[in-house]
Amino acid sequence: MMQTYFLFVLVLTPFKGAFTPEVIRLMSQNTPRPIIFPLSNPVHLSECTFAEALVHSNGTAIFASGSPFGSEIIGGIRREAGQGNNMYIFPGKHSLVLRPDV
Repeated sequence: MMQTYFLFVLVLTPFKGAFTPEVIRLMSQNTPRPIIFPLSNPVHLSECTFAEALVHSNGTAIFASGSPFGSEIIGGIRREAGQGNNMYIFPGKHSLVLRPDV
């Protein structure tokens, strides 16, 4: 039986909620710090919110989005959402697609 592990999710869709709680929880089971980058904007089209990523990963998600999100308090700790824009995310993403051996 083949098992698949999701450690990193980077998606550009116009679909709010594309990163379901189940996907985030599954990622969290397979890595201590799941990386979640919902890059669609504006905020109302984001694949998940900062709060959803934190809640469903038990506060362990590494998060950057294409839209600005406010801070969240999870487990008594204030967390700030990272923002990844075209200048930071897309050149690296395209390098991985073109040269996956790097």
